[in-house]
Amino acid sequence: MKKTITVSVAIAAYNEEEYIGQLLENILSLDSGDYTLEKILVADDCSEDNTAKIISNYSKKYGKIYCLRSDMRSGKIFQLNRLFTENKSDILICLDSDVKIFDKNLINKVVEISKQSSADLLAFHDQPLKASTFAGKVINFLIEIWYEIRNNINKGDSIHNMHGCSYAVSKKYGKTISIPKQVISDDEFIYIDSRLKRMRFYFAKNINVYYKAPDNLKDYLRQATRHQNTYFDIKAYFGPKIDIYYKTPYRLKITAAIKMFVKSPILFIAAICLKLYLTVAKNLTDRDLRISNWDRIKSAYVKN
Repeated sequence: MKKTITVSVAIAAYNEEEYIGQLLENILSLDSGDYTLEKILVADDCSEDNTAKIISNYSKKYGKIYCLRSDMRSGKIFQLNRLFTENKSDILICLDSDVKIFDKNLINKVVEISKQSSADLLAFHDQPLKASTFAGKVINFLIEIWYEIRNNINKGDSIHNMHGCSYAVSKKYGKTISIPKQVISDDEFIYIDSRLKRMRFYFAKNINVYYKAPDNLKDYLRQATRHQNTYFDIKAYFGPKIDIYYKTPYRLKITAAIKMFVKSPILFIAAICLKLYLTVAKNLTDRDLRISNWDRIKSAYVKN
């Protein structure tokens, strides 16, 4: 008799009352298929709003939803480690609580690609929602330029394609993951950890999820500075040997630049100016620009 693949979904949340209900509805409405959705695990990091209450209400209505409530703030890394430990399914899909899912076939795609690629770590293609401001359009265009580059690094097998807002891990790999508490960038840590353990990585560019990118330069600078500084935390843990994972061939940058300039010269020039500004600004040490992985960028809120 053919064994049905079991799947669980893991969500780490803190003060997500505006988003968590919609995400749970999204997951519950996904098409069924050749898999069993065992659990939706939500680790609440002692939220100060109604996040835990909303999760609890869904849990009472749908038996497969579980609220793992913490009595004190422990941080995202602690909650992720907790979710990896709790999982007993063949595949664990990890999502940020503010992502949007429009593809009803998402879990079916995860299961099918996992089987075909034998991946232990499956990265999804996260994309920004359409921007309404010019600054937002420039930021989204810069994100698109970066995608054109990273998509072609080593046929997609790159640390730059592993983003913490959406990915899946096999049971085999998931049970070995233990992210150190001093690490901020869980996604970069997991990618390098998987490579050192000789786990198989696959970038599933046709599994799409969406998020709201910042729509003004101040918020984007704060967010980008945080991500740029995580490299030093990762290097402090693993040592200089990790540099090889971050290398980006120059020819890919040139190819992407030509393609995107042809697509929109104005947005391209504006995006490059923004990138140059970020390169200078990343050396700033102003604490206002350094935020933790639980802090919310205000303009990245999605208005329902």
